[in-house]
Amino acid sequence: PRTVLLVSLAPDGSVLGGVRIAPCAQPDIGWWAGSRLVVADTAHSGGIGPALIRSACAHVEARGVLRFDAGVQDRYAPLFTSLGS
Repeated sequence: PRTVLLVSLAPDGSVLGGVRIAPCAQPDIGWWAGSRLVVADTAHSGGIGPALIRSACAHVEARGVLRFDAGVQDRYAPLFTSLGS
């Protein structure tokens, strides 16, 4: 029930991408995880992925989360590394 879905929208309202973040345990002990980062094929060059990652990090930081993990496919590891994630 505490799952959060962050969505990026184009000016026309179409979905450009999204990411799901949620606590890893109930009750919430301050350990959250990000998952299911998706970006529309047409938005890959628009910086939507990095913006969603930054938004997810900012969201959990604002909630006082103590640990934030994400399962990352090997091919996307350089993107997360470049963002300091």
